[in-house]
Amino acid sequence: MVAAVVSGDTDGVGLGRPVTGEPDIARKLLKDGVHSCLTCHFDLNNAATVCNIQMRQAGETTLEQANGNVCHGIWM
Repeated sequence: MVAAVVSGDTDGVGLGRPVTGEPDIARKLLKDGVHSCLTCHFDLNNAATVCNIQMRQAGETTLEQANGNVCHGIWM
């Protein structure tokens, strides 16, 4: 993923799907030495539906309730 951004093959829009399932991916890429996002295990024909569900799941608890874990409760 880092290589895709650096090469110009993707941009912020291309990161949209991974961000819904892993909201802290930018921090992981920039600071934690991670080079890619998690593998998606769902049918990509349903990507919009899955992304909406993941965003709803992320909003069901506060950061305080999730002990600061921004990925708490998000199904991958």
